[in-house]
Parts: sequence; C-alpha cells; structure tokens
Amino acid sequence: MKFGKLFCVATVVVLACSLCAAQTTERQFVYVANSGSNDISAYLVDLSTGILKEIHGSPFVVGERPSWIASDPAGRYVYVTNSNSDNISAYTVASATGGLTQISSSPFKAGERPSSIAVDPTGRFAYVTNLASKNVSAYTISPNGVLVEVIGSPFKAGDYPNSITISPSGKFAYVVNQGGAITLLSKPTVKGNISAYSINSANGALVEIPGSPFTAGDNPTSIAVLPSGKFAYVTNSGSDDISVFRTNPDNGGLTAVIGSPVKSPTRPALIRTDSVGRLAYVVGRGSALADNGHVGAYRIDSVTGNLTQTADELRFNPGKFVTFDWGHELASITTSNKYIFVVDFSSNRLPVYEIDSAAGRLTEVSGSPFKTGTSPTAVWTITSK
Repeated sequence: MKFGKLFCVATVVVLACSLCAAQTTERQFVYVANSGSNDISAYLVDLSTGILKEIHGSPFVVGERPSWIASDPAGRYVYVTNSNSDNISAYTVASATGGLTQISSSPFKAGERPSSIAVDPTGRFAYVTNLASKNVSAYTISPNGVLVEVIGSPFKAGDYPNSITISPSGKFAYVVNQGGAITLLSKPTVKGNISAYSINSANGALVEIPGSPFTAGDNPTSIAVLPSGKFAYVTNSGSDDISVFRTNPDNGGLTAVIGSPVKSPTRPALIRTDSVGRLAYVVGRGSALADNGHVGAYRIDSVTGNLTQTADELRFNPGKFVTFDWGHELASITTSNKYIFVVDFSSNRLPVYEIDSAAGRLTEVSGSPFKTGTSPTAVWTITSK
C-alpha cells in the first residue's frame, strides 16, 4: 500500500560535533534526505567555520520518498528508509570524501511505510519502524553492511509507530506509537504510548518488556534517552508537552517522574539531548497558519531528570510548513557541540548556525542557507577520522 503524501515537519535539525585542535584529520559529513527528488545531498563541513561544500557525486539516488537516515556508529555505512517503496537503501561511506556507494544487494525489504531507522551502539543490529504495518523490522548488519532480517521479524508495535530509539547500553529499544494521524488543521487528541523491548544480544530479536506499552501524551512523536541511560523524554505533539520518565536499568521500564509532563513549544515534533546529557533540544512544528517553526533549549536536572527551559532558548522561523494527510515524524537530531543544521522542507535549503552552548544563542554562519534537493525531510551527520 502506497501513500502519496506524508505529514512532515518542515524543519529537521542536526547538531554536529565540534573539532578539537588536536584532531586535524577529523572530517564531518552531513547527509540530507530529499523526499521530493528521491535522493541524498551530501556535504563536507568546514569545522572551523561551519560552511558546507557539496561533495563530489552528490546527490545520490535512493528509493521513493526517503524519510530517515542513520549510520552505524563507525560511520562505515549509511541506511535510508524509503516510505513509498517500502525498503531500505544501504551505502558504504568513503571515509576520505564522504561519498556514498550503494551496497550491491541494496535496497532491502522493510514493512509497509517504513518511517525511522536506528542502529544499536555495537553496530550489529538495525531496527525500522513501519507505520502502516504497525510493526518493527529487525536486521543484523553483516561485515559488508548487508542487512539480514532477524528470525521472528517483524515484531508487533502499536498504532502509527513512527520513530525508534535504542538505549545507550544497547539493551533496550523504545518505539513511539503516535496513536493516530496528525494534521496542521486539527488538534489531535489521541493518546499514544511507548512500546519498550529488550534486545537479544545474540541475535537482535525484540521481546516486549513487562508493563509495555507505557502511556505518553497526545500523539507522541519522538523519544530521546540520556547518554547515561537514566532518563527518557517523549515529545507529545497533540498535548504540547514532554513526558519525562526514569528508566529502569535492569528491565528498561519507564516511570514518569514528578513534574511530568513539562510544557513545550507548540506541537513538539522531536527531542534530542547533547552528548553530555546537560541540554535537550525540542523542535516544534508551530501552528497551522503561521510560519513559526521553532527550537527550544532545556536544561536537564541530572538528579530528577526534569527540564527547565533556558532563558536564551533557540527560536527561529526556518520555513513554512506543508500539510500532509498521514501522521509521520521525520525530524532527526544528532549529538552537537558547535553547529546546528536546519533542513527547511518548503524552500529546499539547509541553514547552518553556530551555537553558544553556554547561553543557547544561534549565529548563522557565512554562506548559509545552503541548497538541498527537493523537499528535504531528514538529516544525519558522520564524523570520520
């Protein structure tokens, strides 16, 4: 079953790692999935200025309506979910140039309407949420990057499973079940939840843990787990808030903390934390008629897990939103210390900002915004040494 449209947040923010002075050979590559032109734009980042240079061979062809990008932890392989062709494109990454070469047996079959993809911290397993078939496809990653579906896959999820996150320990997987379609013209009130699974370290199979699914707010869209694994955060697009959970390190269970949920910007679509678990960034969709997408910065209480919005929140209007008829969360944020990359769906551009991590202020870099393909929807960064 194919769907010609998606509901897409117009902004996708990716945070890129900063360069230490001694790491003179480090390279940062940025990859943008373009859902309209069915390709990936690839860039080399000047780590001292944030300026992007499109690399040779870019854009690279993918499947129909790419929705998400991920890589293995070593940055050797890139994987792209293709929502309308129900498969996953896989590529090897040239460490010197960032160029992509499609793996010979790619693309690999997924379920109906694959949305997001995540790779476990060991780089051995990959997991894909399938919106229409309401399940999760699981794969082992071969030494050459080939995906081999795990025995027992796909594994059952809830309604509209739109994003997946693996715990830093690699022991648990969390799937956000949106519960129903989101549109910009109506306020959804469907309660969603989080399916939680233990991961079999030998074969990658998923087993739903006791107590799962765990209740979230209205139409949840994304989940982030702190690098410590101690707390998890869920954006609820329908109720304009963030659910905060304490995680059980033994069984992966989620327990809401006192003070949860926390109020957020309008229609929060995505949450990610920085590499040290000190700050969280929340991408908001904004309202139906206004050009007001935004990013809010929150300080994380390391003891309670609660969020406090910073005085200098990251707020800007990166572009107009486009209404689609199927709920789908496409934003992706990777760990950041220095630069923020903002994919603007409506104007086919990639604004780049330098971030003051202490105050949360943004300064646009020279030459920004940079051109992408048509209707960019997701972004990913890889660091090569």
